[in-house]
Amino acid sequence: MKLKSATLEASWRRAILASGYLGIFCCAMAAARAEIVITEINFDPADSEGVTRPELEFVEIFNDGSEPYDLSGYRFTRGISYVFPEGSFIPATSYLVICRDEEAVQARYGVSNTHGDFIGTLDNSGEAIELANPQGVAVNKVSYNDRGQWPGGAKGTGHTLAIKKPYSDSDDPDSWKLSSEMGGTPGRTNFNTEVSFVDAVMIPDNSTWSYFRGNSNPPASWRELDFDDSAWESGPTGIGYGDGDDRTELDDMRNSYLTVFCRKVFEVDNPEELGSVVLNVSFDDGFVVYLNSQEVGRVNMAGGNVDNDTEADGTVGDAPDEDDAEITIPLAALNAGRNVLAVSVHNTNLSSSDLSFIPTLVSRREIQPGDLETLPVVVNEGHFLPANGPRFIELYNKSFSRVDLGGFHLTDDYSNLRLFTISEGTSIPARGFVSFTEAQLGMDFSIAEGVRDRVSVALVNPAGTRVVDARIFEPKVPGRSEARYPDGQESFARAAIPTPGAANDTGAVNDVIFNEIMYHPISGLESDEFIELYNRGATAHDISGWSVEGVGDYEFPPGTVIGAGDYLVIANSVTKISRDYGLGPDVLLQTSFSGSLANGGERLRLRDAAGNIADKVRYYDGGEWSRWADGGGASLERIDPHSESSVAGSWDASDDSDEAQVNTFTHTATHGGGDSDLGMLLSAEGIAIVDNIQLTRSNGGSNMVSNGTFNSNTSGWRIEGTHISSGRTTDNDEVIEGNGSLKLIAWNGGGDYKVNRVECNTSSQSNGTSYRVRFDAKWKIGSASILCIGDYNVGNASSPGIAGSHFLEIPSTLGSPGELNSVTRRQVERYGSANMGPAIDKVSQDPAVPGSGESVAVTARVRDADGVSQVELFYRTNTVSGSFTRVTMRAAEKPGEYTGTIPGQSNGTRVIYYIEAEDSDGRPERFPRDILGRSHAPVVNPLSASRIEELYNLYRHDTRNPSTNHHNYRFVMHEENENELRSRRVLSNKMLEGSFVFGGDDIYYGSRIRFAGSPWLRPGGGGFEKSFSLKIPKDKPLHGRKTAFNLDE
Repeated sequence: MKLKSATLEASWRRAILASGYLGIFCCAMAAARAEIVITEINFDPADSEGVTRPELEFVEIFNDGSEPYDLSGYRFTRGISYVFPEGSFIPATSYLVICRDEEAVQARYGVSNTHGDFIGTLDNSGEAIELANPQGVAVNKVSYNDRGQWPGGAKGTGHTLAIKKPYSDSDDPDSWKLSSEMGGTPGRTNFNTEVSFVDAVMIPDNSTWSYFRGNSNPPASWRELDFDDSAWESGPTGIGYGDGDDRTELDDMRNSYLTVFCRKVFEVDNPEELGSVVLNVSFDDGFVVYLNSQEVGRVNMAGGNVDNDTEADGTVGDAPDEDDAEITIPLAALNAGRNVLAVSVHNTNLSSSDLSFIPTLVSRREIQPGDLETLPVVVNEGHFLPANGPRFIELYNKSFSRVDLGGFHLTDDYSNLRLFTISEGTSIPARGFVSFTEAQLGMDFSIAEGVRDRVSVALVNPAGTRVVDARIFEPKVPGRSEARYPDGQESFARAAIPTPGAANDTGAVNDVIFNEIMYHPISGLESDEFIELYNRGATAHDISGWSVEGVGDYEFPPGTVIGAGDYLVIANSVTKISRDYGLGPDVLLQTSFSGSLANGGERLRLRDAAGNIADKVRYYDGGEWSRWADGGGASLERIDPHSESSVAGSWDASDDSDEAQVNTFTHTATHGGGDSDLGMLLSAEGIAIVDNIQLTRSNGGSNMVSNGTFNSNTSGWRIEGTHISSGRTTDNDEVIEGNGSLKLIAWNGGGDYKVNRVECNTSSQSNGTSYRVRFDAKWKIGSASILCIGDYNVGNASSPGIAGSHFLEIPSTLGSPGELNSVTRRQVERYGSANMGPAIDKVSQDPAVPGSGESVAVTARVRDADGVSQVELFYRTNTVSGSFTRVTMRAAEKPGEYTGTIPGQSNGTRVIYYIEAEDSDGRPERFPRDILGRSHAPVVNPLSASRIEELYNLYRHDTRNPSTNHHNYRFVMHEENENELRSRRVLSNKMLEGSFVFGGDDIYYGSRIRFAGSPWLRPGGGGFEKSFSLKIPKDKPLHGRKTAFNLDE
């Protein structure tokens, strides 16, 4: 797939849409461009003896598409330099290895799917590698490092950097780990949970074969080993014509002959030593294979004898869409010594546009998953600049079981992975520690400026063939250690308190926190951005020299003190924030930050003067994070200062709607001969209150709108599409006048004049007559643009009719810098305190697509400063109506992790579930978040909303991997949403919630779907064929990159 501006245009094929399969779409991408992803990097190669082998440097890429991908003109523009020559293809769902020395890599790994040689070298300490298309636009980038959260064991140990899944974000260090094998796995899958195979090439795909053009039949003995083919022509494979991938072109074949006969003599030392032998053939249209004169397989060919006039009985299509086939060679048919493969390749007819024959013979070795398993032990701490006491390293056991370390090795020299062997009987308890001093290890961990500034430490398996874990330390602070914090986690604290054999402790003050973030002001001005800190502790703290990463590494000036319960604000423009909010220097620091906050989400870190993290947050502009903070007129506010800052549920959009003013709006327009109607819409997602709607002749007269006051109901108004959640509000805080007002809600999209609006018929309007539109309105959140529509005349499309646009007044100050958050105040008013229930995140299930009767394990991370008293999962099937079954979730192996099991169901059953957790005070919290209890719920009255308005996680029991040559996509929704999608007007653009499933393994809760395109591309009669628009949560994008795409028939 190829994404442009986060939108994918693709074709799809309806796989199954029969009765009983509704609410799920299984789509096969038939014409989509693929993503090309960097999946493995060998930047500091070493052999099994620890000898550096720079010639083995390589970068591996992967084609995630279901069709071959033309790489002609693609180039590496950063890190290394290489341009793919014309005619370079990477097959569907396949790997390609770009080498510093192609011959050396082929010889070492026995692979032929290689390119090279690239110019330059890969930086041993890390750099950015970027692949660009022929136009120079970057298509994939990896900024790797040998420290930080990147696996340190890929530097000089013999391991490579390997991506965990080809579909994950390749520029995120969390997506990578050490290779499963020494030397890596170039040209094949990095990690397998099932039996995998390693192929050693015996005959590469560019080998020279003898061939005979089939204008006549060759001698009957042409398949025999001793046949003399010296009079035949020869050339490298592929052999064929018409598809651009043939090294040997048969330019006379079309309309002349059907068949080409090919031979290849090869040698095998000892067939008994081979696991299996497989012939891979990329072909078009059919072929028959003989080994030493005996037939061993045929594809797209009828049974019986074949000759030069035998037609293939199946067509493959135009290149580069040739098919691939595997023929297993019987080991008993192989000779020790010389052998011959003889293959006749056939077209379907003389006028066929192409023919292709690209064979590769491999010997295949089976690898069991257990062969790749590693140890749950990590290098947890290193102390190398002691004020007193010894230098040491510490290991930590992440599991709940004791681990025997006897026979494992420790080393600080990656050229000798067995430098120190841990004595037999040494073990490490569950969640426990073991430390070793440099004297115990016989190593030197000393640091000397200008001589040695780093120490590399690795834990190695007993055989010395695999690094279990490694870390490169660069200590900077005397008397402090570098340590994982919390224990066993990926991130290291730069200056922790040395704690050999005990839990790590940074000594960092955790009272000062991120409390409010205005990252995307509705004004669009960076000068309106600010960050608020809050001291939730009982004492003041001097934060001089502290810094905020993410806004130009802002450093707090000397003398900066934040009192207990006080706030500090830093801003992009001190002048503007001071003027708008009236903040003095006691709250607003007088130095502006130099950078800006990313509108699409960013990672912020608050570091103390020693460099340790005091607080951090990675916010997003959607998904579980409130969309209203993304340019909708709200800041992100922390609800409970003691909640987990890294969890979306701890944050909500600020609510400043009570500061909005009611304004009266008018415009005049001339009727253009269309219908007699009047409508309103918001141009983007938003909520506004509207009342006293009037339509009169400009020269006076009665109101032509029968119900413009909404005092009793919304009678006479058509409320549809993205505005379908609109309705009459009676909330005293919202009503403009009388007993009710119209609460105009645009959700999951803006409006248009067709269906996505609210509209009423009016008294008869006259062509050419001037009319006056008047109404009262006030802004609540989101779009401040109200459009009036009506009188649209298809025959006079240039006429705007009685349309008009109006802009609602937005409060001049949004958010609450320097004072109690609006959402915290709401929490206190509702529950008597700011205390939230537990923070719930990292919700997942296994499997993503369960089969018939297969149970599903649901896992979540649940944390609370007051302790977690209980975690429960609630589920039911198919519909949200009715009672939910309760399942207790119990503590799992990882800290804060809970798991529960949903019983198996029959195929076709949809399962709907949510999670609730309570803290020790009995305060509950829900996942997915309780959208009705959050700021600006997109419903008229959150207190009386139905279950349909709530958010749920969904999955469906089904065949995990349907038979298809393409990617398969599915979308699962509950019956209520399905019925709405079926029955509503097809031009409705409101997106409906559900789960998007990629293949059989990846599920994306909280995805959204609607019909897309023109009326002719949208289905009718309640069907689900044709075109769809999908959105994936922004905090969990598809493959780490895609948040929106279309599926078009």
